[in-house]
Parts: sequence; structure tokens; C-alpha cells
Amino acid sequence: GGKGGGGGGGARLRVPDDIQRCVQRMLPSHRCRLPIFRSILKLGHAISRSHMDALADHRAVAREALNHPTVRALGADTVVWQRVVRLSELFNMNFVRRTAQLTADVDHEQRLLRETLRGSRLMRGVTGKEAEARANELVRRVMKVLGDVATAAKELQANKTGIGFEDDVKLGTNNHVFAILGPHFGHYYGDIVIIFKQDVLLHPDSFVTPCAGVLYLRPDTHEEARPHVPRIKSEAAGLELWQRSKMHPAAPDFDTILGGELTVRAAQLQNPPTADAALAYYIKEDSHFVFEGHLPQTVPLQYVHKILMPKRDYAQLTRDEREVIERCAGADGLVLFDGKDEKDVTLESLQAAFTHGFLLDDADGGGKKKKGGGG
Repeated sequence: GGKGGGGGGGARLRVPDDIQRCVQRMLPSHRCRLPIFRSILKLGHAISRSHMDALADHRAVAREALNHPTVRALGADTVVWQRVVRLSELFNMNFVRRTAQLTADVDHEQRLLRETLRGSRLMRGVTGKEAEARANELVRRVMKVLGDVATAAKELQANKTGIGFEDDVKLGTNNHVFAILGPHFGHYYGDIVIIFKQDVLLHPDSFVTPCAGVLYLRPDTHEEARPHVPRIKSEAAGLELWQRSKMHPAAPDFDTILGGELTVRAAQLQNPPTADAALAYYIKEDSHFVFEGHLPQTVPLQYVHKILMPKRDYAQLTRDEREVIERCAGADGLVLFDGKDEKDVTLESLQAAFTHGFLLDDADGGGKKKKGGGG
């Protein structure tokens, strides 16, 4: 964190109240394509590029399945959990290289898990046929999660998210889930927008930068995005400025510092600058020029505030996938738009949907950044 990333000296910049309030109310938004979105629904969370790369190993996939909420609920009983861990290991070994022996081992481990469940504390006093039925249902749910996670991991290897710049590894941004703080018009990442709650910004691993990380290694583009900041003269200087530009949203002056950045940029379009001019800047400029959010390497779906997606993509989802959306976003958390062509998808629909969740409204707490309870 810190107050780095500012410009030089001169008169103190006054940040208009409406622009500072706009920064206080901004929510992080992540864009993706349909194959990635479906994988997110199966995994139960969005993941970073490095985490995605790790899922090429079936052992990592086995561990990933154990983090799914449906499976983790069985961790209250130690013996049951040991069975679940072993089942996940065997299932993923068999998923990668299916053999008759491994298939038999998976079937055997399922029977052992059912027997263990029937006598476990998870039954809460239920016995007989009712306990048997409940154990069967729990095993069925576990097997579905194992299948979904293994399938999602396989699909992610074929449809990796992000552009995968080599510079992301140099900067360490491949260890984070990318987001834009505020409206995300980067259509090249996909037509589906996931808007997260403000709470995720308060995670210790989250931070925000005034522009995309890769621009700190591209002096010409950085100067174009931030002409008020001295020109970067070397890669070492760019990396140093990158480190000084990281800001944590819990820092006391976070909204003032970013408010100053947004004021300078909005003034390019309108003087005196206003929040409307700030939004116009977001619409006009490439998404690499606006505020970039770097979220933890896994962001559970419990942090979803709203989901915006074309009707054509929603029509392709299964009933289970739609139920996951309803559970995480709520009845009013899904915003569908026509998406007939690229312009409709990337500008008009998102601009209209701005009021559907890129900013917190007054009922959500107005200008105060909430320390808990969701956005």
C-alpha cells in the first residue's frame, strides 16, 4: 500500500466531492468469455492465471475440489474428511488416466465413504434408512463436485483466461484475479462481466493501481495514460514506480489519492471535472488506462455482487449453472442484455447497466467504504 504513484510538485489538487464519492463507491469488475465463466461456476470461484496453470497437475485439481463449499462442509468429521481426501485423489488420477483398477478403487472408496457417513456426527442422530439415504445423497453431491472441478480444470487448460503477458509474471500480477475498479469496457476479455462486492478489496492480498501493471514496463503507453506523472526512464524505474503505486483500499487516503488521479483524467474531457466526466473517461479510454484491481488468487462466488451477460450466453447454461448464479448473485443479481453485436455488448449495454451495480447506491451505504457485510 501507501501513497505512491503521484505526480510532481505544484499547487495542491482539489478533488471534487462527487468524484471522491464515485471512487468510494466503485466496485471491482472482472470480464471473461463463456467457457471461462462456466468453469468459474463449476469451481465455485474465480482464479488467477498462475492458479489456473497449476491445475494442469491432477494432484492440484484434487486439492482444488476439497475447497468447494459442498465438499468442505464434510470437514466437520475428521474420519469422513480423510475418506473424502482419498476419494478426490483417486478420482482425479482416474480422470487423467482411466484404468479398470483405478475405476474399481474409486467405486470402493465411494462405498467406504457412504459407510463412514452413516455412522458419523454429520448424521446428527439420523439412523436407519434415513441415514442411508442422506449418506447416498452426500456422496452423490461429492462425486458431482469432483466431476465438475476436474472438467473445469481440463477446460481451463484449453481456454486460459487473460492475455498471458510475460510481463505479468515479471510484475507478479499473474498471481491475482484481474479486475477493473469501476465499469469494465475491455471487450477483448469477453462479454460477461462479474461485479464483486467491495469486501474483496479489503482482503490483505488485494490492491489497486492507477492503471494496468503492464503499462509500467511500457513508458510511452504509461505516459499516454498518465501524462501528469514524470516519464518512466528505465525498466528498473518502472518496476519501482509500480511498487510505489500499489494502494490498498483500506488505506486512509485511498479515495483521495485515486480521486486526484480521476480528477486529472476527467479534466481532459471537461473542466471543471465532474463524476459524469469521469465515467465518460472510462468509456473513452482502453481498460488498461483506468484503475486496475488486483484481487486474491481465488475469489469465491460468495463475493459476487452482480453478473452482467448477453442473453445468448445465458441461454447456453445448464439448469445447475443457472442455480449457482442465483445462489451467489441473488434473484436481482443477474442482468441480461441483448448483445446483438460488439458495440451493443461493449458500450451501450454496459453503460445502461452502470446503475445496476458498478457503484454502490445510497441504500448500500453511500460514500462509506464498508468494512464488512458485502456490497
